[in-house]
Amino acid sequence: MNNPYPKSNMPASRPTTGVAANSQPVNPNSGRTFFDTSRAQATERNVGRTIVAPPSGFVAYPSMTAYEVLTIPRAASDLRQGPFDQVKACDLARHISSRVREGFSISPNEAAAVLGHYTATTKGLQLFDAGSQTEFEKLGQQFAASPSEQSFQAVEQFLNGLVPTERGAE
Repeated sequence: MNNPYPKSNMPASRPTTGVAANSQPVNPNSGRTFFDTSRAQATERNVGRTIVAPPSGFVAYPSMTAYEVLTIPRAASDLRQGPFDQVKACDLARHISSRVREGFSISPNEAAAVLGHYTATTKGLQLFDAGSQTEFEKLGQQFAASPSEQSFQAVEQFLNGLVPTERGAE
């Protein structure tokens, strides 16, 4: 034979074909193989599983509405290149929050101006339903009266609670 390994380093011989090839005992005394054990565990996990649908109206079916890309005009004070931002509907709240926080780095009045820009933009583009839009405007006015990080938290909490739905949907 043309074997590069000496006989002493060779593993114990075992059958490579037939039934005995896939059922080598993990513990020679047990008689049960690893293959048998893992198959039994997988069968146990899958027995009796059923998928229960939630009652209608309980959970909204996730649609692609949250991933719709919106084109939002930038505030006049935003020095980024180009007049528009491309934002996914599900990221709109984070987008507005981050831009207002950037406004705080300039001044509190700038942050109020940026929030005013986004309040007008959401109204003009009709991105929110009527109830949400009036609430957003009310919070924006309260924030503009005394712009601070603490007063912005209420606006941010409101924005994070919004869920995108398809236009015209009930």
